[in-house]
Parts: sequence; C-alpha cells; structure tokens
Amino acid sequence: MPEGPVEQRRPSDTQTGAVYRQSTNVETLSGDKELSNTDEQVQAFDAGGAARNVDLPTDAEGLYFEVYNTSDAAEDLTVRDSDDNTVVTVSQNEGAAVRNTGNGWVVLYGNAGSGQEV
Repeated sequence: MPEGPVEQRRPSDTQTGAVYRQSTNVETLSGDKELSNTDEQVQAFDAGGAARNVDLPTDAEGLYFEVYNTSDAAEDLTVRDSDDNTVVTVSQNEGAAVRNTGNGWVVLYGNAGSGQEV
C-alpha cells in the first residue's frame, strides 16, 4: 500500500486543472503550519490557543487545499502564499478551499476576496 496522499484524477480536472488527493489531516497546532505539495488535500486545524499562519507551497498549477478551523475559541487561521501574502483568513468553525492557478492562489469557496475573513 502506498504511503502518503494518493493522487486521484477526476473528469473535471481537464476543465479546472485541480489535483485531487483522497486524504485528510486533523491536527492541533502548536505553531504556524507550512504545507507542501504532497500534503493531504483536506486540512482540519485546531489553532491550539492562538491565531496561526498556514503557509501554502510555492506555485504548482492545479494544487488544491481545503482548510477548516476546528478551534474551540476565536482563533483565526491566516492562509498565506509562499511570499507571506494573505490569501484568506479562516475563522473559528469556518472553512475555505484554495487552488493554485500557476500564477498564484485563488479562493474557490469560503470567501471570494483575497485577504479577507471567512
């Protein structure tokens, strides 16, 4: 059995370029989190008592992540690109999906505006 995320192609990939992986990471953070190109597609984070940054990998066209904030208090997750620019801020009990276009990260749902709270 292969280790790590499994890449799955779906028919919609030819239209959106999105890369789908069947896996989920559930984690309580003790600091900021840096994601890589091979990390699980779905990320569910408890911020662990403080606001945290979730840093996306460098541009890789079609890469897709869903980020959920499962914190038990008002602790934001600021999702940033590799240049530390805010892509979206995910508040407690909220989520957002982001995809890389090859020219940067865009918010698919959660908030249509860059750098705004969900």
